[in-house]
Amino acid sequence: MESPKERFEHEIKLVENAIESETGEHEIVKYLSPLVNSVAGDFINECVVKKKVSLKEGDREEFIKSGWTYLHLAIRKYKEHLDSISITDADISFNFSSYFTWFIRQGVSEKIQEYFKSSNGTAMSTDYRK
Repeated sequence: MESPKERFEHEIKLVENAIESETGEHEIVKYLSPLVNSVAGDFINECVVKKKVSLKEGDREEFIKSGWTYLHLAIRKYKEHLDSISITDADISFNFSSYFTWFIRQGVSEKIQEYFKSSNGTAMSTDYRK
């Protein structure tokens, strides 16, 4: 099991490799796949299933795929942030996977909005807290 510092350093390396090469991008996608499946799946459950909305076959998979929508933007912005700060042990909690979680939810939220707007003309609230 990685320590928080080792995880942070590992994720920085993944981000840098993803910027540098297609192979690096495949590595970060492989690393983040369980996170995307989990976060997107939970978000879908909160936004769709608990609101008693039935999905057509394949919709859930499409919503999960939309969790990848902002990967390139997230990588670029995370790298810009790292380049602008001096990293200390206090900063190791700001790992990429935690940062990327918001982007996953944003991509899924937009896809759900698009789906419901096109199917019935009105947007569905994706505020899962309601």
